[in-house]
Amino acid sequence: MITYTVTLGLAFSLFAMVSVLALFIISRRKLTARITRSLNFKLIEVTLPTNVEKEQKPDKEIIGVMEQFYTSLSNLNFKNRGISGFFAAKPYVVFEIAIPHVGQEISFYVSARGRIIEDIKKQIYSYFPKAQIAEIEDYNIFNPSGASAGSYAKLEKNSLLPLKTYKELETDPLREITNSFSKLQEIGEGASFQIIVSPAQEKTRRKGFKVTKLIRRGRSISQAIRESEKGVIAGILEVFSKRDKKEEPKEGSVVVGEEILKAIESKASKSQFEVNARILVSAKEYRKAEDVLRQLQNSFSQLNSPALNGLRFVEPSARGMKKFFFNFAYRLFDEREKIILSSEELTGIYHFPNNKLETPNLREARSKTAEPPSILPKEGLLIGRSIYRG
Repeated sequence: MITYTVTLGLAFSLFAMVSVLALFIISRRKLTARITRSLNFKLIEVTLPTNVEKEQKPDKEIIGVMEQFYTSLSNLNFKNRGISGFFAAKPYVVFEIAIPHVGQEISFYVSARGRIIEDIKKQIYSYFPKAQIAEIEDYNIFNPSGASAGSYAKLEKNSLLPLKTYKELETDPLREITNSFSKLQEIGEGASFQIIVSPAQEKTRRKGFKVTKLIRRGRSISQAIRESEKGVIAGILEVFSKRDKKEEPKEGSVVVGEEILKAIESKASKSQFEVNARILVSAKEYRKAEDVLRQLQNSFSQLNSPALNGLRFVEPSARGMKKFFFNFAYRLFDEREKIILSSEELTGIYHFPNNKLETPNLREARSKTAEPPSILPKEGLLIGRSIYRG
C-alpha cells in the first residue's frame, strides 16, 4: 500500500513537472513566433489632401468612410494556417498617429505582415481614392538622452456598453487628438498613438443582443451582463433549478431607457474588434513627457458617455513599463490590454484625415498622382517608367 502511494505520488509529480515544462516551451515558442512575425511587418504611411472642395459632403459622412473601411477588415483573410498557426499570435493590423523625436509633422501609419498589407493597400485605395501610400522605414519617437511615459486604454464599464461615437459629436474627434500632437517641440520630443486591431469572434456580437433581450425581461444592466456571460452548462442548470419556480423581478432591478437599449443593440450590430490602444511620449525630461501624455489622454475624454461607457488610461508599473515599451516597439498584441470596440467606435478614435481638420503640422499629400494613359506605346526608345500605386 505504501509502495502504491509513493509510486502514485511520484507519477503525479513527474506529470506536473512535464506539464510545467511543456507550458514553458509552448509559451516561449509563441513569444518567438510573435516577435518573428512582427519583424516581418511592413510599415506604410498614408497621406491625403486636406484642401478639399468647397461643396464637400457633411463631415460625418466623410468620416463614415473609415467605418466602412474597418468593416471591410473583418472580411479579410486573417486566419493562421498549419501547425505554425497554433504557436503564432492572432493576426492583426496596426494603426498609428505619430511624430518622431526630430520633426513636427503629424503622420498616419498602417502596419501589418506582408500578405495582409497588400490587401489593406487595395482597400485604402478603394475607400480613399485620393490617398497616397508610401512604404517606409520605421520612425523613432524616442529621445536617446531623454525620458518616456506611456499608458494604455481600458473601458470604464463592460465592453457591451458603447462609447460616444463620432456621430454624436458636433466636431470631428480627430481634431482634438491631433491638436494635442501639434504642441510637441520640433527637436527632442516625440509621441505615438498606436491601436492594434484584430476581428473579434462572432459570439461577441451575439452577447450584445442577448443582454438587451434580458433587460427587456426586467433585468438590470449588470444582471443581464452577468447572465449573458454564463456558460452553456450553467445556463441549463439554472433553467432546471427555476423550472418549478415562478420568476419574479429581482430586487434592485431598474428600468433601462430605450435609448440605452438601442445603443447596446447598435454596437452589437456592427463589426467587433479586439483592440489594444496605447499612447507613448518621449521628451528631454520625464515631467514634460508626463504633461504631454496627460494632454493626449484628455483628448479622448470627448468619447466618454456617463450613461454608457468611457475610456480610462492605465500607466504600467515601473516593473511593467519595460514590457510595455517592448510591445509598443515590436507592435505586439497584449491580451491584458484588450478592449472590444465596434467599427463605429474605432472610427471616432482613429481615422485618416480625409476632411479639413485645421491642425497645424499635419502631413498631407501636396501633389496628385494619376495613372498613365492606356495608349502609351509598348515599343520604342525607353525614356522613363510610370509607376502608379505600386
